[in-house]
Amino acid sequence: MWTSFAFTLFFTCSFYNKIESSSLLKLVKRQLFSKDALCNDKSRAVYYIRQSQSRKWIIFFESGGLCSSNDACNKRYKKDDSRVLMTSKGMPAEIEGKDMLSNVRQHNPDFFNFNHVLVPYCSSDLWLGSKTNAENFFFVDSSDVNNFSFRGHTIFTSVISDLMNAYNLNHSETVILSGSSAGSVGVLNHASWFTNDIVEKNNLSIQVLLIIDSGWFINFQDSISSRLSKDFIQRMNISLSACYDLAYGYPCCLSASCFLTRNYLPENLPIFFVFSLYDVYMLSKIIENIAKMEYKASNLVSLVNMYGGAMKESLYSSTLPMMNYFVPACFQHVYFGTSSLWNEEGAVLASEIDVFKGAAKFR
Repeated sequence: MWTSFAFTLFFTCSFYNKIESSSLLKLVKRQLFSKDALCNDKSRAVYYIRQSQSRKWIIFFESGGLCSSNDACNKRYKKDDSRVLMTSKGMPAEIEGKDMLSNVRQHNPDFFNFNHVLVPYCSSDLWLGSKTNAENFFFVDSSDVNNFSFRGHTIFTSVISDLMNAYNLNHSETVILSGSSAGSVGVLNHASWFTNDIVEKNNLSIQVLLIIDSGWFINFQDSISSRLSKDFIQRMNISLSACYDLAYGYPCCLSASCFLTRNYLPENLPIFFVFSLYDVYMLSKIIENIAKMEYKASNLVSLVNMYGGAMKESLYSSTLPMMNYFVPACFQHVYFGTSSLWNEEGAVLASEIDVFKGAAKFR
């Protein structure tokens, strides 16, 4: 059983399924108090919040890929569609909440009256880094930058600190930590920190739950390791122990299946996964790797079927007592459209693949 919530979801497999959502109250932007909670360009990270009278919270960490090398970060920064994933500059004062962050009951019957928090992604490090470049942020020449900061870990922990100090999160009854794609990696890697260092050490009576959207990555034909530079962990100044666990041949912190198998999550922590059996974000790298080869259509279909089989196998070997999942046989990546920060056509994910959001309806 997932939780005491009557948590019901209706999913579609279309790449884009418009969700009508008009919130009565918008989420308001707040700048993080910590001066170390910085985006790639050293602008101060922000979050959006809508309070209610409830003692229940949903805190959602956004998706947006990564850049693991200086060249990749420069390419990401030069494009308007992906530069928004590296800065807080220009973010609106208010946003509309969608899906789990909607306060419209017919759109979000289970969580409409929760306190809603959305944390935009601006660190390009899967919410794991703690590196601040000592230099001021500037263009080295007309096109390149070499002094990005990577403070995803600091942003994550600072959000929790701000919510406790300013909004009494420590007096809450339920806290749902959730995220999509990169955000789900961040949630998985901070779940033990939140339960151990925040809840247990402070003797808080908080029910903690995780909702993980499109964060089940496997290293099929190097689809994870090929996206990373060799010095990714050091470059981002990541100190999380799971990232130094290479038992699967790549940093364990990047894969839910490795993360669960290697016991980096408390066994009694309720967790719900939703992801596609044929995740197009991961498949895109596989297809890209074989694009230069002469493959027949039947070979490609066989490869995709092999990927689906590997995903199924990873599920069977990575279960926990409180783990639940919904895995439709879809070609899709990211189900939850959580705010009006993203336009109706979707979001461009680090110039690698168009990722459409908002294919989940709550009923």
